[in-house]
Amino acid sequence: MFLTEENMRDPIVSVSGVRGIVGEGFTDELVREYARAFAELTEYGTVLVARDARPSGEDIVRVLIDTLAELGCSVVNIGMVPTPTAVLNVKETHADGGIIVTASHNPIEYNGLKFVSSEGSFLDLSEMARLRGTVGKDTPRVKATGKQIRDTTALARHIKKIKSIPFVDSGALRKRNFKIAIDCVNGGASMAYPAMLESLGCICARLFCEPDGTFPRKPEPTAENLSLLSKFVVAARADIGFGVDPDGDRVSVVTEEGKALGEESTIVLVARYLLGKKKGPVVVNYSTTRAIDDVASDFGVCVERAQVGEANVVAKMKDVKAVLGGEGNGGVILPQVNQTRDAAVAMTLILEYMLESGKKMSELALKLPRYHIEKRKVGMRSSDFQKVAQSARRLQGNGELNKNDGIRIVWGDSWLHIRPSGTEPVIRIIAEAKTRQKAKLIANEAARLIAEL
Repeated sequence: MFLTEENMRDPIVSVSGVRGIVGEGFTDELVREYARAFAELTEYGTVLVARDARPSGEDIVRVLIDTLAELGCSVVNIGMVPTPTAVLNVKETHADGGIIVTASHNPIEYNGLKFVSSEGSFLDLSEMARLRGTVGKDTPRVKATGKQIRDTTALARHIKKIKSIPFVDSGALRKRNFKIAIDCVNGGASMAYPAMLESLGCICARLFCEPDGTFPRKPEPTAENLSLLSKFVVAARADIGFGVDPDGDRVSVVTEEGKALGEESTIVLVARYLLGKKKGPVVVNYSTTRAIDDVASDFGVCVERAQVGEANVVAKMKDVKAVLGGEGNGGVILPQVNQTRDAAVAMTLILEYMLESGKKMSELALKLPRYHIEKRKVGMRSSDFQKVAQSARRLQGNGELNKNDGIRIVWGDSWLHIRPSGTEPVIRIIAEAKTRQKAKLIANEAARLIAEL
């Protein structure tokens, strides 16, 4: 992974795309430069453009569309939709590529660009390097301005694809009429996901589903950020609560009792259901809970790990022909629907799990392997990571060291992962153990070592 920041306010470029603070590192000229580079990468073909609900998104989309059209690209604007909806539509409509204006879980002052290939997956590390190498170079002028098309059918394609999953019984779901409390953090999924759930016969109680990008809670769907949803689930007498992030690719679950299970539980719940239907390898990143290994072992299948970044996970999934992939941040990837994290897919499969088992979510949660995970982040330039890595090795002891993605140390049933973020100018620290006390001890000791730098 490569980052380009010279200081903490410069844009961050990685396998997750380009992100920065709007008006500072992330400017209209930066958008134009990347639009020109992407136009060349797609050979001036058809480019799909979408955005999340951030207030800055509309102006950025305008700059993108104008730049792409001037270069002769046909531009299909599908408007404000969840990121997985946009990714799916690139492939389903046979576009040559796509650009999504989103900064996902970053704070509201950020925005970004995520680039999608014609295959319906985010550009991998080598493709991003190629794109970045083209930025700033002269692009040829064309004689004709490209067409600009508005497409309002993107969500319908996404819903149709989800309903086509062989082990999704949409008829039975409609008869069951689950009541869902859903918190979309006023992001890009605020209209789409309640509509999707209602198409499956669910009754939706909406919390923070006004798509104005104001983020009334912290954007990431972690347990501590879903306290209001937990109360809302109980007040609404809902069967389950779903909390998503601003661009709708990650989701976290709250039980009918109001207990937030945490974002790590999402991929584990889906695996518990899916592997009973279709066995095969599972791919997750190095920061994902080892509970997924326990579940996979129950079904006699293997877990492969990849570097953090869904493009890295997807690449590994293709290599091993995985039936399921994801990340411990609430991201689930079902390759027969989408080659990206898809919260709509995750929600649907979890509802199917409840329907088929006849159990409440609180009962299903009791079956999950019990681990405790602690996450920290320390503001630091990625260029300083080598110093961090050298210092962190002091913690290794008799643990097994892995340097495939930052530093990961495994001691029996506990582990520590330290890596530079690809979306923020921070170093991420993740520790997991069988007890909360031990996980906190590992994470705090790692944070202390980094703080000394």
